[in-house]
Amino acid sequence: MKKTKTRGRRVAHTRTWQVQLIQDAEVERECQQQERKKERRLDSMLRRSSRERVWRDSLPKPELPRQMPRRPDPPVPTLGQRQASPGWFWVYCNNRNCSHRMPMPVAPYVIRWGGDVSSDALRRNLKCSRCGHRGASLSAPSWRDMQVGFEPFPVHN
Repeated sequence: MKKTKTRGRRVAHTRTWQVQLIQDAEVERECQQQERKKERRLDSMLRRSSRERVWRDSLPKPELPRQMPRRPDPPVPTLGQRQASPGWFWVYCNNRNCSHRMPMPVAPYVIRWGGDVSSDALRRNLKCSRCGHRGASLSAPSWRDMQVGFEPFPVHN
């Protein structure tokens, strides 16, 4: 064994190298043992879950409640029906970046297309005056109170 002198102490270089190798090997062994423990735990969990699955499959399955039948969509009102109550509605642009809204009377469209035409035709064909997007949502005006009824058509000065 080769020995060197450093600041008055004798240090064995080969010995420290061997000690380091032994320590590395011990660390490696501990890691391998931990991996094996994890694998054993995983295996036991899988075995247990497969046993439980077999047991659960042997039990009678509860009858699931039937889903409620979906109600058909209500009929879309015609322009004549829209004209009957307040005679106007709010039109909202369907473009999510625009959000423009505007009051619109129903009478001109009833005159042009007739009262029996679905209001879907109007929804599809309206074009926003701000962004140019085609397609809009229609909304009835709000109910004010018993004396006034629906909101009156907004008039801008």
